[in-house]
Amino acid sequence: MRATGQDVVVASPLGAELWARAAQVMPGGVNSATRAIGRPYAFVRADGQHVWDADGRRYLDYHAAFGAILLGHNDAGVNLAASRALAEVDLMGIGVTEIEVRFAEKIVSVIPSAEMVVACTSGSEATHHAVRLARGLTGRRRLVKVQGGFHGWHDSVARNVISSPELAYGLDPISSGILPEALEATLVSEFNDLGSVEKIFAEHPGDVAAVILEPVPHNVGTLRPTQEYLQGLRRLTEREGALLIFDEVITGFRHALGGYQQVAGVLPDLTTFGKGVGNGFPVSGLAGRREAMCGFSSANGGVLLAGTFSGHPAGLGAALATIERLETTDFYARVFALGERMRSGLSRIVDELGIAARGEDAEHLAQHGDVRDRWQLVVQRVGDDPVNACIRLGDVSGVLLAEEDAEPEQLAREMPAFQQPGRQITADELGLRVQLADDRQRVGATAAWLVDTLEILPAELAHHVQALIADIGPDADRRIAAAGEDIRADTGREHRPIEIIPIPALGLEMPLDSAVV
Repeated sequence: MRATGQDVVVASPLGAELWARAAQVMPGGVNSATRAIGRPYAFVRADGQHVWDADGRRYLDYHAAFGAILLGHNDAGVNLAASRALAEVDLMGIGVTEIEVRFAEKIVSVIPSAEMVVACTSGSEATHHAVRLARGLTGRRRLVKVQGGFHGWHDSVARNVISSPELAYGLDPISSGILPEALEATLVSEFNDLGSVEKIFAEHPGDVAAVILEPVPHNVGTLRPTQEYLQGLRRLTEREGALLIFDEVITGFRHALGGYQQVAGVLPDLTTFGKGVGNGFPVSGLAGRREAMCGFSSANGGVLLAGTFSGHPAGLGAALATIERLETTDFYARVFALGERMRSGLSRIVDELGIAARGEDAEHLAQHGDVRDRWQLVVQRVGDDPVNACIRLGDVSGVLLAEEDAEPEQLAREMPAFQQPGRQITADELGLRVQLADDRQRVGATAAWLVDTLEILPAELAHHVQALIADIGPDADRRIAAAGEDIRADTGREHRPIEIIPIPALGLEMPLDSAVV
C-alpha cells in the first residue's frame, strides 16, 4: 500500500513534486528498485554524515548508499583526487593509463590473495567476471552459492537471497526473465555448513566450477563464519579442482584494509571488491591469482574481458585517495570503537528487557538472535489490532535515514508515508516495528505513546520505555496523549495488509514472522 497523494504532499511537497516527475520518465521514479523507499523522496545535498531532502530537512545518514560511503559524503580529499585524475587524462579506448597501473599495484599490495587485478564499475560486474572466469578456466558448469548470499543482479547468482521459509534452499529466483537452465546451474548450500557443500560436490562430480560466498553475509544480517568452515572450503575446492571466490564487495576495505580474508587468513582464488573502495564513486574490481587472471582474453585466454568504462580515471583516483586515508589514519580503530558501542548498547537493552538475543562481535559488526532470525530484537504480535503501518523512527543501525529534529508526534502523524510496497502480510502476522534510536528519549517518548494508546506492547517493555522518557519533562504526557488521539483516529480505518519495509543498511527484508522493536 502506497502513501496517498495527500499524505505525500503534506509531508514533502517539493520532494513529492520531483518524485512525481521522476515517475513519469523513470520506472518507479528511481534507477535502482531498492531506492524506492517513499518519503523522503528526493535529495538535493550531501555532506559528511548528513544529507538534505528537497524540502530542506537534514538527515543523519546511516544508510550510506549501501555502505559505499565509507569516509562520509562528498569527502573533499576524495573528490579532489577524482578531479585531478580527470585533469590528466579522461576516458581512453586503447592502451593503458598510469593511474590504472597505480590502482592495480595498490590493490595487489593490500589484498592478500591479489596477484593481478582488473578494474570495473560495479560489484555485479565484478562477480559476473569472476563466475565466467571460473567456468572458463575449469570447463565446468555448476556454481555453488550459499542461501542468503547476494552477489549482484546477473543471472548466475540471482537466486536464494532473502527467501521465505518454504523457498529457502529450493528454487527462489530474485527476478523473472532468467532462463531456467541458468538458475538450475547454480546450487545452494548452507552457510557455515561444510557438509552441505561437500554433498553438492559428491552429487555433481567434476562439474562444480567454483564456490562463491560473502565471507560475512551482510544481506541477511551479519552471519559470522567459523574458521573451520572457511578453511574447509579452501581445502575442498583445492581438492576438487574448483575455484574459491570471495565476494568482498561489502566486506572488502571494511572489516580490514585487506578485506575479511586478511582477518581470517584464508586466501581465495578470486576476490571481488567495490562499494567502499571509492567512497561513492563507481569503481570495483576483480583480483586473483596470476594463473587464474591470465585466463582473460586480454592475456590471450579464452574468457572475454571488456568494458568501455572499466578503469575510468575518476573512480580510480577516488579509490586511491580512499585507500590512502584508510592506510594513514585511525579510521579502523575509530569505526570499530563505534561498532562496539552500538553492539554493547543494544546488548544492554535486550538484557534489560529479558529478550533472548545475543550481541555477536563479528569483527565489530552486530548480530542479534539466531542467524535465521536476522536482525530481530523483539517479536510483537498484535492480534486483531488494526495497525496499518510499520513505524520507522530514530537514529539506528539499519534505519535508512533519521530526521534530526522531528518530534515524535510528527513522525507518528506521517505514519502512512512510511508504508512501502513489498511483501504483504496481515496485521495478525506482523505488528509493530519501532527501530531503537540513538536518541533514546525520542524513541522512548514515541514507544510510550504506543503503550498508552494502542496497548499492544508487553508490560515489561512498557516499563522500560517509560523509564527512557523520564528526563523529557512534564510536557511529555500531554504531547504523547495528543499524538495518540490523532493516530487512533487514523488507524481506525478498515483493516488492511501491512507491508514489509526493507532495511537497506543491512540489505535485507524482515522475515514474515518477525518485527523489530
